[in-house]
Amino acid sequence: MPSSPLSLPNSGLRQLKIGGLLFLGIVLVATVGYEAAGWGALDALYMVIITIFGVGYGEVRPIDTPGLRAFTIGLIVSGYVAAIYTFGGMVRLITEGEVKTMLNELKRGRSLEGLSGHTLICGFGRIGQILAHDLELRKHAFVIVDSDDDRIALAQTHGYLTVQGNATEKEILERAGIARAANLATVLPQDELNVFIALTARNLKADLRIVARGEQPNTERKLRQAGADEVIMPALIGGHRIAHTLASPALADLLSDLHDSGAVEDLHRIGLDVVDIDIGKLRQFEGTDLDTLRRQAGGMLVVALRRADGTLIQSPAGTLVCAPGDHVVAMVQPSQLPAEFLQPAASKRRVYRGVEQE
Repeated sequence: MPSSPLSLPNSGLRQLKIGGLLFLGIVLVATVGYEAAGWGALDALYMVIITIFGVGYGEVRPIDTPGLRAFTIGLIVSGYVAAIYTFGGMVRLITEGEVKTMLNELKRGRSLEGLSGHTLICGFGRIGQILAHDLELRKHAFVIVDSDDDRIALAQTHGYLTVQGNATEKEILERAGIARAANLATVLPQDELNVFIALTARNLKADLRIVARGEQPNTERKLRQAGADEVIMPALIGGHRIAHTLASPALADLLSDLHDSGAVEDLHRIGLDVVDIDIGKLRQFEGTDLDTLRRQAGGMLVVALRRADGTLIQSPAGTLVCAPGDHVVAMVQPSQLPAEFLQPAASKRRVYRGVEQE
């Protein structure tokens, strides 16, 4: 496949290798040729070097035969050509990297100018990398903003659009196209930097949706005051997720897929929760079918049934009978669910949110 005009091949290195081999070959052949004319090895090599580089020294021995003169003329022409070709490869090798960098910068600049409705990801650490990967899978345009050389280089190896610089500076955010962006995610590990970035971004664009990472619980208020629409606390979410997995294994497996797809957050927004009902703790329902259980629980929607042996039945029929050790995973409005159905690990909606909800 022919190379793009904005992606130069490493032709300088190739030219340097070819020129070097050609030059060495000419020196070797010429040295052997003078030796064949009766010269010593050292005299022959010396003659070849001063002839090619034209240093102006006198001939080692007289060049007094037509054949030897013709041979020397050939050496001068071919030696000069090989030397110039090799030197040109060295120059290209030095300058080609700079030209390629300039062309790549030009390409990125043009790509950034054509973006709109994209997301600015401020910080390309662990969370930034996961976020960029997920947005790429969803074919959502984004720009990485980071001040670290290594992280910018890593982002570029993935083919991501990047802007290098401090995201707390408005000039850097403007270069990343904040005026045309729809979202900004500031996911740096330092809360104070996330506060500054959110404040700068909100001042630049009032209708920008800003999602900020927070590490300390008391930072949430500051981030929201700075302009963040939503605050995500990975440590808090991770801790609740681990606790939920330990306390409600039947629900944890199913919620893993729901959480990854964003379905849990969508349910919370419309006032629904996903709960784990342990039949082993509600012995009055052992031997009853799911339809009866659903009516007793205020009309909940049964999503899955996990048997005591670990078998998971999704969208189970209402005629299935509950047995000791079974777990029922259901969607319900928490206010309509009788208290005896709630397990402690599933009674808080904040398990999957960065801030506690009622």
